[in-house]
Amino acid sequence: MKIAFATNDMVTIAPHFGRARGFLVIELEEGKILREEFRENTPHPHHHAPGHRAQQILGVLQDCEVVVTRGMGTPAYQALREAGKQVIVTSVRDIREALERWQKGALTHDPQRVHSHHHHHGH
Repeated sequence: MKIAFATNDMVTIAPHFGRARGFLVIELEEGKILREEFRENTPHPHHHAPGHRAQQILGVLQDCEVVVTRGMGTPAYQALREAGKQVIVTSVRDIREALERWQKGALTHDPQRVHSHHHHHGH
């Protein structure tokens, strides 16, 4: 089973899924890490199509069952969910800590961290 962590530095979870430099994909078998690989998130020149971005990232993560990030827009969230992925948007910053929590079933999804793309951050 493979878990993808959106990351810019391979250590911490990126604050925004779509803008992450890439994904650290960790393959687990019976709780043990089999392998880890970094997959580039290739930025698309036509950044005005969020649906297209999501499709592109889905291609990169097609073999991953779980996707972990610290923030994500609604279109990407819905696209991943429709592709049958478990999406966890968490406040945990450290990839290792998040992985450990996930393995214990203690990494919780915070729906407040999924945001619609109207950047008005005042409530």
